[in-house]
Amino acid sequence: MSVMRLQGIDSFTWLPRAASFSELRSEECCVVIDADCSYGYPLPLFAYTDEELPSLTKDKILRTAVRNDPIYAIRLQEPILCGDSTIITARGEVLLDMMVMNGRRRAMPAARGRDAHFSMEIEVPETRYLDCSAALLFFHSASGHHHSHWMIQTLPKLELFERAKADFEKLLVYDSIQPYQLETLDHLGYPQDRIVQRASTEALKIRELYVMYTWNDIMPHFGAIERLRSVARSQASSKERIYVSRRDARNVRRFLNEQECLPVFEEFGFQTVVPGQLGLMEEIGLFSSARLICGALGAGLCNSAYTAPGARLVVIGDPCYAMDWVPELCGLRGHSHCYYFGNSFYSYESQHLGTHNNWVLDPQKLRKVLKEACELP
Repeated sequence: MSVMRLQGIDSFTWLPRAASFSELRSEECCVVIDADCSYGYPLPLFAYTDEELPSLTKDKILRTAVRNDPIYAIRLQEPILCGDSTIITARGEVLLDMMVMNGRRRAMPAARGRDAHFSMEIEVPETRYLDCSAALLFFHSASGHHHSHWMIQTLPKLELFERAKADFEKLLVYDSIQPYQLETLDHLGYPQDRIVQRASTEALKIRELYVMYTWNDIMPHFGAIERLRSVARSQASSKERIYVSRRDARNVRRFLNEQECLPVFEEFGFQTVVPGQLGLMEEIGLFSSARLICGALGAGLCNSAYTAPGARLVVIGDPCYAMDWVPELCGLRGHSHCYYFGNSFYSYESQHLGTHNNWVLDPQKLRKVLKEACELP
């Protein structure tokens, strides 16, 4: 173990001027893939709630447009990857995890008002050398542990690397990658002998590394999704109405009276599905055929990315929890959407800060919501 004092570059404040990096000044090292990532959001068909919505929730469900920073592909010669989210360039500059994924930027000191340039000390374990060209598919355990990160922030990178004409031999992933994710990559032309897994406890130096700078979620890019839909076509289901249950999810955002509400879903012809209990191709085939999908915000509902254009999403859940990706996905895929927020039971777990509450729905109000969602043209 050695301690390196390095010059930090906080991509939260410095990018998208990525071409200013000393490593990245030539055009061949920094490719702009999407210069303009602006697009509109559709408004929900309706939004019902059993309690007052927080201002943040209102903002998310009523937002009608977004402008993201440009997307860049960069190429680094002999960088070091260490810790959970650190890239050290050959010149001793540090690229923080915002270079790779923005999800944790608010927790990092450099993202809270510091200058773009700063010094920092990093403990670097004994370094292993990887003598190949690799693409950094994901660099966070979140992409392995959470299906939503995989669908929204990770899979789209494959298309972006291809559009950037990145010439790499291996895909570099975190060791939290799940078996179904390896199966997914295999269907997309990346068998396991092209996958390199890295643990957060080891440092890895790579001869050549391609990194994708994505400021926000990169859902607009559906190349990999469409290829998977094509592969799973033989698994298409005849079920057009599905209720996506979170009963096997981690112990947050639980639908506390789900059993009481299941007969209401059945009354309107919804089949209850638990995505985590399905095989990959079965899951894709089921969502590909669905026309009306009801479920709480979470990993399972992200599978609506596989759904053919023109479907409708009925989003249920906690009033304190709303996500941009719902209207974003609906706008990009040609879906419509609506909301029914129930009553929340505050989560006192410090890591969730009240945003991952458990919740209940009123079965009678749910019946009215589903009736309206089914009858709207």
